[in-house]
Amino acid sequence: MDSNGVKIRGIKEGLEIIFDDERYTYDKLAVELIDKMKGNLRFFRESSIKLIIDFNKIDNDILKDIREFFEKDLNVKEFTLEDKNSYYIENSTYFSGIDEGKTKFIYKTIRSGQKIFFNGNIVVIGDVNSGAEVISTGNIIILGELKGRVHSGFNGNDKTIIAAFKLSPEILQISDIVSTSPDGDNPRYPEVAKLKNGCIEVEPYSINKYVY
Repeated sequence: MDSNGVKIRGIKEGLEIIFDDERYTYDKLAVELIDKMKGNLRFFRESSIKLIIDFNKIDNDILKDIREFFEKDLNVKEFTLEDKNSYYIENSTYFSGIDEGKTKFIYKTIRSGQKIFFNGNIVVIGDVNSGAEVISTGNIIILGELKGRVHSGFNGNDKTIIAAFKLSPEILQISDIVSTSPDGDNPRYPEVAKLKNGCIEVEPYSINKYVY
C-alpha cells in the first residue's frame, strides 16, 4: 500500500510505515497516514507498527499526534520508532505509569546528533552531550552530565521528573512545559527537575526527600 508519500507494508513483526519526506512535508504525511488508517480501522487496530522517520526533520507535535492516534484509536500492541539515519532503534509498548514500569538502561554517553526515544523510563549511565536529545513518556535519569535536550512525559504526563548529576541542558521539557538552562555557573551536585504550579522547578537532590 503506497500513496501520497506513505508506504505501508507487512513485515514479520506486523506493519512497517515509511514516509517519503523528500517529496512531502511531515505535517502532510501525518494527515495522509491518519486518514488512510481511519478508512480501515478494523485492519489496523491492535497491530504492531514500526514507523520509520527522520528525527532531524519531524516536529515533536506531529510525532505526538501520530502516537496518540496509534494508542487511542488503534490501540496498537507495539509501536516502534526507527530513525532513518540509524542513530537509534527502540521497541516500545504503551507505557501507563512512572512509579513502576518499563525502564531502559543506556550504558553509554549519548553523543551530538543522536536522538533516543523510549516509551517508559530512561536511565542513562553516562552523559548526554550538547546536540543530543533524549525523549521518554516516563522519567529521565542521567547518571552523568546533561548538556543536551531532554523531554520527559512526552505523552502529556506532568508527574514525570528529570534528574542528573549535573544539570546544564540546552532544552529541558516536562510534558508541555519548556525551559532552558539558566545563565551562570551550574551547581556541581545532583539536581531534580519537576513541574510545580505550571513551571519547571529545579532543586537539589536529597536522599531523604520525596519528589512527590
